[in-house]
Amino acid sequence: MFASLKDLVSRKLEDAAPGERAEAVRVATAALLIEVMRADAKVAGEEAAALYAELGQHFRLRMDESQLLIAAAEREADLATSLHGFT
Repeated sequence: MFASLKDLVSRKLEDAAPGERAEAVRVATAALLIEVMRADAKVAGEEAAALYAELGQHFRLRMDESQLLIAAAEREADLATSLHGFT
């Protein structure tokens, strides 16, 4: 599993332009966490709140930046036919 996560970051970094690498890592991280949150087919309010808080704290984002990141990650996760692109 850890190898898959390492590959995720490596591929996202390879595909991103140099100035976009940090954002690619943030989106990939958020997309994976969203899929973990969705795994039981129930998204509790506490889970969503924890996601916002953790992403904001880890990446030092304001609430509006966290909201934009999560929206982008949700779009990526919803468009993915599988998690292969993230793992």
